[in-house]
Parts: sequence; structure tokens; C-alpha cells
Amino acid sequence: MKKRVSVILAVVMLVFCLTGCNDGPQENTDTTTADSSDVSSGDASAKEIGVVFCDLNNPVFVLMKEAIEEKAEEMGYTVTVLNSEGSSETELQNVQNLISRKVGAILLLANDSDSAVNSAIAANEAGIPIVGFNRPINNDAGDAEIVTQVITDNVSAGETAAEQAIELLADDDDPQIAILRGTLGVASDLERYEGFISTIEGTTLEDAIVAEQSGNYNTQDGYTTMQNILQACPDLDLVYSENDTMAIGAMNALEGAQMTDVMIIGVDGSEECISYIVEGKVTATVAQKFKTMGSTAVEWGVKAIEGEVEDAPEKVMIDTELVTSENAGGYESK
Repeated sequence: MKKRVSVILAVVMLVFCLTGCNDGPQENTDTTTADSSDVSSGDASAKEIGVVFCDLNNPVFVLMKEAIEEKAEEMGYTVTVLNSEGSSETELQNVQNLISRKVGAILLLANDSDSAVNSAIAANEAGIPIVGFNRPINNDAGDAEIVTQVITDNVSAGETAAEQAIELLADDDDPQIAILRGTLGVASDLERYEGFISTIEGTTLEDAIVAEQSGNYNTQDGYTTMQNILQACPDLDLVYSENDTMAIGAMNALEGAQMTDVMIIGVDGSEECISYIVEGKVTATVAQKFKTMGSTAVEWGVKAIEGEVEDAPEKVMIDTELVTSENAGGYESK
């Protein structure tokens, strides 16, 4: 009898020990792919929205971040913001971090349109709805389920910049234009370039492009690239910069070369650039509506969490507006 009791006790203790060893965190070796209904609906109890920015060095992204936080709070949600610091690898890690937090939805400003689809697929596999904003996720192959993409009409922005250039150079017999392109391969660069070039075709500016180089959407590269262009093209009349940070770099380079009569048109509508328009150092900018874009992305994220995205459009296009010396004073970002 004692022997039987001892055996029973030994078995009980063994079961207890095995159960106790599983109390700690375990590596999850399962890979579950959510179906499209899971991706669109999310977890209605999750009141946290994850937001991933390609970087937060650009002041307009900070403006957008603030608008996102404000709108989320208004709708009863909290926000976790992560910065990819210009790295697609970090972007994917950030998305995985948000997945581990079990956020209700993810808003993604892609570092690179093509590689961002991997981040979208990761969110899909976790059953978390994802909304692209500002820079579209390239999902042409249909590999990912994306709720919608809230983006600026960048082709229209390029067209607006070109129309302004045509007006400014209407009386110039031999106009010369340099284009500071953004990060090559990024959708916004291609679209802003396409819009500008297509609009000047058949006009007096059709043959006016004397230089075009990438300034990688940042001030320092814009400055260096503009210096290089001026070496080869000292008689410029106008610079079309595909964003405001490069426009400011170009402005500094032109000031250094004592060529302050060269006109500059940017794109973004950053507070800093608009202040230079007021001072007469920059001619114009095509302002994006960053606050509108950010708050609209939150609205679609919340709709996805609450299962209200059956008829979501593939893209939600946000328009732009031209800012010049006529309306720059007191201009408030939208």
C-alpha cells in the first residue's frame, strides 16, 4: 500500500513540475495567416492604434504625428508612435513590435513603397488591419490586404508647381529650370515629377529643364546637389524642388552663390518654408494637407477596428493648395 501511494505521489509531482515549467514565456512556433475578414475587422476591444513613420526628421511628419494623436484621443483611442529612421528593416521590426502589443490597427507611412508590402503582410498574418498614409504601399501584385491608403494627390501637386512656373517665367525668352528630385524610386518622387513634366509639355518651358538630380528629400543633400548644379548651370531662373526641405537647402546654396534672384518652388507647405516665402527667399510651395491626412488615416483605422470598412476605397486622395507671398502671411497648415 505504501508503495502504491509513493508511486501516485511521484506521478502527481511530475505533472505539477511539468505544468510549472510552462508558466514562463514560450517561443511561438505557429505561423497563422489571417483571412481577409480578419484583416478588415481587427479586435474591437483594442483601443490602441500603432503608427509607424519612415522618419520624424521632416517637420511636416511631426505635424502629422500631432494631428494623429489629437484625432485618436478625440475618438477614444491611444496611440503608440514608432520611428523607422529611414530603414525598411527597422520599419518591419516596428510593425512586429506593434503586433506583439496587439494593437487594434496599424497606420504606416512607408519608408520605401516596394518593401513596405512586407510590413503589410506581417500585419495581415497577425489579423491586424493596416492603413497606408502619405507614401503609398506598393501592393500592385495584391500580396497584402490594405484597408485603404490616405495619400496626397502628388501628380496634381506637380501640375500645380508647373502651372506656377509657367506663369512666373512667361516673359523669359530663354528660361532655365533645375529640378531637385526626391528619393528615386519613391512613389511621390515619380508622381511629382510626372505631374510637372506633363504640364510643361507643349509650353514655352518644354525645353527649359537644364538639370535634374536627386536631393533625397533632405536639406543637406538639397544644398550639396544645388551647389553641383550651379557649377554646370550658372544661369538658372527657377528651381523646382519636390519637397520643402530640399528647397531650403537649395535656397542656402543660392544665397551662398549670391544668386538670390533665382526663384524656388517647393512641395509640402512646411512652416519653415512658408516663413521663407514671407521673407521673400522662397517663391512658392504646393502645400499638402498633413493634418487632414493624419486625421483621415486615424478615422479609417478606427473604422477597421470597428468592422466598418466593407466599402473602403483603394485610395483616399487628399488635395493640395498653392502658397505664395499673397497668402503665406498667417497661413495655417491644414
